[in-house]
Amino acid sequence: MTTLDIDAVRAFVVIAESKSFTRAATELGTTQGALSVKLKRLEDKLGQKLIERTPRQVRLSIFGEKFMRSLFRAAFG
Repeated sequence: MTTLDIDAVRAFVVIAESKSFTRAATELGTTQGALSVKLKRLEDKLGQKLIERTPRQVRLSIFGEKFMRSLFRAAFG
């Protein structure tokens, strides 16, 4: 079983929900750079890209969508 960093998972969820690193950083009281590092560590741990981003868009990858669904199933049954 893989143990995940709860702060990194929370950062992923807030980025995914807000579709913005800027808004997520503001909500979490941190910087975009710090969020990027947390997300990268989580992606490295899982071995998959979770977020796809361009200069104009932030969206979940296919694996990111599956991971988000698994988090909600784990939390809410």
